[in-house]
Amino acid sequence: MSQQKYEELLWTQKYCTSHVGFCVPAHKNWYFKSFGATTTTKWHVEFSTSDIEELGQGVILFNLVSGSSENAGGVSGSVKSIGDDAVGYLDWRSDHFEISAHSNLLPAIEYMVKHIVEYVPVQ
Repeated sequence: MSQQKYEELLWTQKYCTSHVGFCVPAHKNWYFKSFGATTTTKWHVEFSTSDIEELGQGVILFNLVSGSSENAGGVSGSVKSIGDDAVGYLDWRSDHFEISAHSNLLPAIEYMVKHIVEYVPVQ
């Protein structure tokens, strides 16, 4: 995934959920799978360049977590390095999103954090 280009025109997919009320962009070459609520997150989605069948197979982990990004040690709208990983944060209502992956995917995480939007149903 780190060898891919991340120009805006390549983000042609998006994962949306009306249940939680958000959409997040996905690169045109990615697969994604939602695992819904887990024991540690309010919502969990994984992204990869290959099909995802089971929890833990994704390369980029996207979580909706209780509390603010500040409570988790982050700053809403930013990405920080933690060892070999990068984590992006975005406050969402009374919770926050955390997007994490290896630090070589930092550009992808930055793009995703900046382009999370509210889900609007098609009418």
